[in-house]
Amino acid sequence: MMRSHRLTVGNTSLWKKCWDLCGVLCLMVALFSGVIQGAEINDFDPTTNPLTVHLLPHSHCDAGYKKTVEEYYATEVKQILTSVTSYLDPSTKKKKGESSQSSQLHRFVWSEVVFLELWFDDPSVDASLKQSFRRLVKQGTIELVNGGFVMHDEAITRYESQIQQTSLGHSILHRIFEEDEDKDHYSPEITTGYQIDSFGPSSFTPQFLKLAGYNMLITNRIPQTLKDEMKLDQSLEFWWYPSEAHHGGSGKMFVHVYDHHYAIPTGFDWEDESPTNYKGASPITPENVADRSDQFVNEIVMERAPYYRTPHLLVPFGTDFRFQDAALQFDNMDQIVDFINSNPDRYMGKTGRTITLRYSTANEYLQNIASHMISKDGPFSPNDSTTPTGTEDTQAFFPSHTGSLFFPYVTSGPSPQIFSGFYSQYPNLKQNVRVAEQLLRAADVMKASYALSTASNLSKANSVVVNNNSTSVAFGLMEHARRIVMVMQHHDALPGTMYHFVVSDYMVKLQIACTELAVALSIFLSQSTVDNDSETATLQNDAYSVPKASGNIVGGGAYLSRTSIILGAPGSVDISHLLRVQMGANTPSRFDVINPRTWAAVQDPVHILTSRDDVIVRDVNGNSILSQANLLNQENLLGMFIISFLADVPAIGTTSFTIETCDVTTTTDVVPIRGPSCAFSVTDIDHASLHEKAVGYDDNLRMTIKEETVMNRETGEGLMFFDKSQTSGYELSHRLMKYDGSEDTVYAFNDVNGSLIPSHVPSVSGTIAGIAGPIYSEIVVSFQGGHYTRYRIYNVTKHSALFKQVQMEIETEPLPVNSNFVSEFQTRLSKTTLVNVENGIRKSFHNYDPKSSIRANFQPLVSRAWLEDSIDESGTDFHIISVDPRGVASKDKGDLHVMWQRRNGDALSYLKSGDDPSRLRSQIWLSFDTHSGQDEKTQRTAERSLASDLIAIELDRTSPLVSTEMFAGPISQDVYVATVLSPSPGLLRLVIEGIGEGQSKLKLKDVLPDSGTLGVLLRSLTFSTGNIMAEACSLTVEDDGLVVLIEPSELCAIEIELQTPNSATNARSRFANMINRAPVSFLLVIAMALWAIVLFMAFTSAKAAETQALLESYGTVSISEEEFEPAEEYHDGENGLTRNLNRKDASALVPTYDDDSEEEGDII
Repeated sequence: MMRSHRLTVGNTSLWKKCWDLCGVLCLMVALFSGVIQGAEINDFDPTTNPLTVHLLPHSHCDAGYKKTVEEYYATEVKQILTSVTSYLDPSTKKKKGESSQSSQLHRFVWSEVVFLELWFDDPSVDASLKQSFRRLVKQGTIELVNGGFVMHDEAITRYESQIQQTSLGHSILHRIFEEDEDKDHYSPEITTGYQIDSFGPSSFTPQFLKLAGYNMLITNRIPQTLKDEMKLDQSLEFWWYPSEAHHGGSGKMFVHVYDHHYAIPTGFDWEDESPTNYKGASPITPENVADRSDQFVNEIVMERAPYYRTPHLLVPFGTDFRFQDAALQFDNMDQIVDFINSNPDRYMGKTGRTITLRYSTANEYLQNIASHMISKDGPFSPNDSTTPTGTEDTQAFFPSHTGSLFFPYVTSGPSPQIFSGFYSQYPNLKQNVRVAEQLLRAADVMKASYALSTASNLSKANSVVVNNNSTSVAFGLMEHARRIVMVMQHHDALPGTMYHFVVSDYMVKLQIACTELAVALSIFLSQSTVDNDSETATLQNDAYSVPKASGNIVGGGAYLSRTSIILGAPGSVDISHLLRVQMGANTPSRFDVINPRTWAAVQDPVHILTSRDDVIVRDVNGNSILSQANLLNQENLLGMFIISFLADVPAIGTTSFTIETCDVTTTTDVVPIRGPSCAFSVTDIDHASLHEKAVGYDDNLRMTIKEETVMNRETGEGLMFFDKSQTSGYELSHRLMKYDGSEDTVYAFNDVNGSLIPSHVPSVSGTIAGIAGPIYSEIVVSFQGGHYTRYRIYNVTKHSALFKQVQMEIETEPLPVNSNFVSEFQTRLSKTTLVNVENGIRKSFHNYDPKSSIRANFQPLVSRAWLEDSIDESGTDFHIISVDPRGVASKDKGDLHVMWQRRNGDALSYLKSGDDPSRLRSQIWLSFDTHSGQDEKTQRTAERSLASDLIAIELDRTSPLVSTEMFAGPISQDVYVATVLSPSPGLLRLVIEGIGEGQSKLKLKDVLPDSGTLGVLLRSLTFSTGNIMAEACSLTVEDDGLVVLIEPSELCAIEIELQTPNSATNARSRFANMINRAPVSFLLVIAMALWAIVLFMAFTSAKAAETQALLESYGTVSISEEEFEPAEEYHDGENGLTRNLNRKDASALVPTYDDDSEEEGDII
């Protein structure tokens, strides 16, 4: 059972009782640990000992691949869930007069919650069948693994999205079981990660699963050469450390790798309708059961068992969309299981060992091998929140691996497929997924802001009348859009490895999601307020009207790169994320800009599309803002202007702006005179002038064309970046290259004859030009074929996230079939190492492998990558930030490749060719920096800011202009709030990341609005125990209140509940009753006495006296352990703030919830 710690303010007797009970448990653990550490480690010979084969029945169901999600459910998955549930339900067999004994031995595992939700919400599925499924899960016959909405991709998804999609899956499971007819408040505990079809596991995976409370990861797709090596040294089961920093602690995950694939061995899949076996495997009969059993044993025992170190072998039974006929699969396999188990002598003679077959869940398999997972630090228990600690030399049985190992995924065979192509497949799809993710984050923070302000206002009123029709609409739209965004994390969705028409379906879904989120944001921005002076608070939400918002949204710094020309398929969708303001003479238009970041946006660019350039932009106070106008030449936007300005927006807040015409004339017979505050027109700079005049700003950067660079000028452009001193700078050369793609697939970037030689796309002679303006200046380079690159510098200071960042934008025409477009950058850095940040959080280091071609050296670029000059620790690095996923590689010193777009396959083979005839407009950010920790922090902050772009929404309302912020104070830029969720008013869930050089701090007083009148509950929702992870996220008390401490690149999940004094008192009363009912045995009394002695000795130290004095200033603290209760609860009744002991193990708590928690089972 899971345990949690709860701390509350209470009376002294409760404090003593709780502390004594905690001491008893700690003492018992200490004594138990001492006994275990003396245990002998059993030797095991995998070729002679008895072997238990664990058959894992499963069905892998893609959320879109050859069919759309809805098509898969209707034609295949609905039948799978119905068939399996009916077959495994003992009551069903009893009705048919069959024996239910065998069904109790069957097992099944299920992963994809997206289909489970569709099934449970399907009115055509009998309610009794749904109830049977629930009971089978509770009985352990069916195990829910992974627990995510989908089986997500691990290469190019951001870690925030992985957390969100897993959390969504868990919350749906909670709802499903909350509707259980048994009313036993059961919620399934997910303990196994099941990532069997993602194209390579990332180094974030063990970190994430451990923090989510999982015990094991089952994976499959690792490079085949590596898998073959691991077979030979029996290391397909291992401990995986996310990084070197996690050694010596418990921040590791136990991993099982399938030795072949996730499919049952050939010939034992009775639903197989492949071309080579279109009638399925031959049925098992009394006449052939002996031969077929021998065949099964020979394949498993003679080939697979020696790959593992324990007398237990896990064999998958199933594959894609299997068990549509559960009886067919189980009835045939049952005969093999029964025959082998009934003839031990037969197989002892054939193999020299006893063989037993059984059906198992993943958790049952782990329970069976747990006895072999012993180290000098103690045993591993699947029911415990700890794992053995120590480095590899203290691991008794299994090896360990550290960091990134498995990208790119490489298949087997004489012509292996290298899965580095999908990093850049369908880039417009990837762009629109990122846009939808940013909109969802903005909607989440706006909903949280609304929920917290509502809780604060309601707490001040004696009576409340709530009418929330409009906000209910907003919540509903958000949840539908959330499911679309989360299904895009699937390992065939974001990678773009599905059939072509499924790509189009995804694009339509994304358009719907973006529109829904725009409407939801508009509702929150248009919300009514509570009269704080009234004794009765009335929320007049029913008076809301849905404002104009249909798609009128824009990512501030991203603008045109977010205007996508999609696919070119019939019925293609153009998702325009550019705010288009229709201008009329002397008619101001008002729009709001949302900042979804947890720190203020300073000098962030906002771009608005208008039909005229004689406009003026005003801030919330009516003051004019410096702006510039740029005429567009894009085919579908001819005659339109981009109006650009720099905005300051509060953290997780909004600010209003207006835009209006600025003509001062009143007659049509006179040419309009532009006022002094009108948008500035840009100044054109021709090719010749660029060699004499630098483009940029003294307070930031300047750039110019340099003829003689490290690259031939004829094949690319050479740039020089320098600061205002203009005495030194950084040289950067770029050329656009095209790799042959005739051997490519949607997955793989292959080459011809093992050696790729790219062709260069030459620039058009004499066409390099530039523009200069007060907001940004840029250099534009034209290439043959109609392609362009732009290098843009913004007029910002060091306080902006864009300081010393150069925005590079590429615009391409449709590519030729069978081609890959890559940018090659050359610097003067030497002996460089490519550093890549996997999933936006975990650094991985890569040196070019000369034995492999360039295709095998590409890594997934999700957020940041840089060339690190290895000569001098104080040397220079070349950085790239990319909001959209793509591929990145470094072939030679000072060299960096970025893949933009691919078009592969025969255009007539529209089902699965990867033929992408779309235009592309995309961007990355370039900069040079030093190795220093401060510069590293600057790059992290810039990347997090660009990943949470400003969003502008035009509102059709006449209410006053506003500037609001959700948090009570500024959040340190050392802390990145990755996710913000508010399931109900007054409840806030945050996942935070430390991005500072050292330990970062999140002060709750900066988070909570009006915290002086509300109580606070803090819950630790994830995280493991152990030396390292316990210190990655801890809680302490400082002079100005409770502080969350977080280590660099580590995660911490907290839950804050704002309470009225009455609700806090009730919580303490319930806790007191629980403690008073706890029985105390004689043994516990003895243990308490021993603990009291230890406690007395501790409190005689100076540190204990200091801590005691601090605690006395905040009230008395009680500590206890209980099952399935809030992990931590702190309350200061006098000041309405949360307080806590300075306990290093405060983060060593497992995710638990109250019975009345809205989303029990969520991980965030």
